[in-house]
Amino acid sequence: MRVKRDLVMRFDRDVGCGRDVGDICFARPGKTNRKSLTLSRLRGGPLEIKRVNATSEHVKTELVTLDAGAKYQINVFLDSTNAPEGDFGDTLVVETNSPNQPKIEVPVYAKVRSKPVQ
Repeated sequence: MRVKRDLVMRFDRDVGCGRDVGDICFARPGKTNRKSLTLSRLRGGPLEIKRVNATSEHVKTELVTLDAGAKYQINVFLDSTNAPEGDFGDTLVVETNSPNQPKIEVPVYAKVRSKPVQ
């Protein structure tokens, strides 16, 4: 049985790192610590985002309303201040009122270095 999708998620062009379709990658630490994605209603009633969070204390999120009930921007920040050096993975979890997509999970990858990339 095919699940009917009623939400569409669009990523900034520099968000992914090629690991998965729809991933967030902080592969160039020191250059930028923010990535954004947009979640919109494709069909159905008003969209409600109930919660956005990441499983790691080093990944923070900010929800911005672009068009109430229809379009939202999710900013994802890497806080590498106390993060251990090296590669790590996390999951961004977006909970919505969509009966077809109540929970969306987005992989997040980061590479933390002691020195910024030049």
